[in-house]
Amino acid sequence: MIHRRQTVLWLLPLLVIPAAAQQMDTANGAHSPVRSISIFDEIKDPQERSLFRELRAIADPRQSRQRAVEFVERYPGSVVLREAYEQAARASAELGDDKAALEWGRRALRLLPENPFLLAKMADLAARHGERQFAGRSFRQTG
Repeated sequence: MIHRRQTVLWLLPLLVIPAAAQQMDTANGAHSPVRSISIFDEIKDPQERSLFRELRAIADPRQSRQRAVEFVERYPGSVVLREAYEQAARASAELGDDKAALEWGRRALRLLPENPFLLAKMADLAARHGERQFAGRSFRQTG
């Protein structure tokens, strides 16, 4: 009798765990009141959020860089400052303005030094412009 009771107690968690897992899955399902969080949710100021959303949608590198610089000047304390710096760096690189790309890239890397894609881009640009120390440091950080 004791052996049977121990077996039942041992099986109880096996019966309860699937039900608990189903509840967790349902809580995060399509009809859940819980919504996903995006980078835009981090921006509290509606005007700043709108401007950043517009900035992310620009395809033309000249306009992209100009708008990124305007964003940085207007919102120097923004929670998405690193993203604006990175956009200015990438747009500058696309325009062939490597000096500006390196400057904006350095700013972005100060805020997120482990960004592998930007590190690789900056290492390449720095190497082409004889900035061996920055190129080497960026390359080593990529992995």
